[in-house]
Amino acid sequence: AKTLFVATVSHELRTPLTSVLAALELLGETELSDAQRKLHAVMERSGGRLLGLVDEILDFSRVEAGKADLVLDTFSVSELIDWTATTMGPVVREKGLVFATSCDQDASVPLIGDAERLNQVLTNLVGNAAKFTATGSVTLRATCYDTVPGHQGVRFDVVDTGVGLTGEQQRLVFESFRQADASITRQYGGTGLGLAISRKIVALMGGTIEVASMPGRGSTFSVLLSLPRQVLPG
Repeated sequence: AKTLFVATVSHELRTPLTSVLAALELLGETELSDAQRKLHAVMERSGGRLLGLVDEILDFSRVEAGKADLVLDTFSVSELIDWTATTMGPVVREKGLVFATSCDQDASVPLIGDAERLNQVLTNLVGNAAKFTATGSVTLRATCYDTVPGHQGVRFDVVDTGVGLTGEQQRLVFESFRQADASITRQYGGTGLGLAISRKIVALMGGTIEVASMPGRGSTFSVLLSLPRQVLPG
């Protein structure tokens, strides 16, 4: 019942919110003074952030209700890393952080999986790393290894030099609507759903997600999957 309520309220919020953002876009095409232009930019930025939060809650309600089906297609790990880097690289660098990526040579092997959902997971992890890192770097790397015949093991690591987590915080970090502690919600914002959604998506793919961290020493979030290789003709 709670999941249905959250989904219904979020959906009802989304419709008028998209209308407001559409009106703001049209307003931005009119002649505005410098002061009005600054206010318009604030409204667009805040509205976009609010829409992102609503979409995150909607997505969580779908995943929680078991309605998040995987859409399987052919992709390679290297393509996925490039996709995530293109989206999140500017976000990380805007904070003055170094953003780096690396892939194994086997990362070009065609695999079968839901690349869009995997990109969502990696985007959540990189965004989370950037949020809690004031100085230093965020690194996204992929390591490929052999598993059962016909499959390829893939390990995605997102490594940051941020605030880090205590053991207790690590136990809470994947729970729904939870940040590591209340002060984090006040300081950094967010719904606390990104990691919960990521864990459920990875579990849907038969994989696992884990974290290794120490306070003041940064964190490493790891996704481990075994994905079918594409069977090439001939």
